[in-house]
Amino acid sequence: MGTEAGMLQSIYSSIKELQTETRIESRRARIATKKLQGSVRKVAKSCTEIEAKLCSMEERIVAVEEDVNTLKE
Repeated sequence: MGTEAGMLQSIYSSIKELQTETRIESRRARIATKKLQGSVRKVAKSCTEIEAKLCSMEERIVAVEEDVNTLKE
């Protein structure tokens, strides 16, 4: 019986150790996910700002083209 109790204790200890490792890795994964989400938000904001600048530039180009066409006439 002593051998069975020892084996059960060893299995129990292994399970507890795995649970602890799982909690640690889960926490690391959550932290990494939050960091990635923050980075994605920053990139999305930058893309929106760049898109707005490009639209503004496009409007200015169209206006200049119209002025050039008017001068040609």
